[in-house]
Amino acid sequence: EEPAAETPRLSLRTEKKVRHAAFLWLMMPDYSRLHIPAGRADYVLKVSESPQEKLFLAQPRFFKKNQKLRLYRADMHMHGVGVATGLRREHGKIFEKVVNIKHWRPMGLSHFWLEKPLTLNPGDRLELTCRYDNSPANPRRPMRDGKSVSLDWGWDWNQEMCMTFLYIAAA
Repeated sequence: EEPAAETPRLSLRTEKKVRHAAFLWLMMPDYSRLHIPAGRADYVLKVSESPQEKLFLAQPRFFKKNQKLRLYRADMHMHGVGVATGLRREHGKIFEKVVNIKHWRPMGLSHFWLEKPLTLNPGDRLELTCRYDNSPANPRRPMRDGKSVSLDWGWDWNQEMCMTFLYIAAA
């Protein structure tokens, strides 16, 4: 007789009250704006949003419009013609780099845990920037019949993306 296989066990504990609501927020530009012409060496796409407004709309039970938040992690994502990306906090006229990747290597999501959580105050905005090179100088650019092709938004490798998943909690 074969010995019985062990049954995996998972223990969960539920709490009546949540100490700090946390949310994984997808930040990305309007994908209809992404069109990288064939041969273009420096194409930049940016989006700036208020995390308080976005999280209040997504989860009004847990987040308030004028509440302090804490950013713990940013998961950046682009495809093959992406060359640099970054995330910065806008606080009035002050800009603070949060994540700055000068030499992007496409590998799925790149996870960046912040050394210490970044407090996001009401009125702060987060700006995501993606920079692309679809020129002959970029060996990763897609080709069709030996020619460079323009790229639009999409999930395939011969398309492009600009996004970040942000792990944010109420302060």
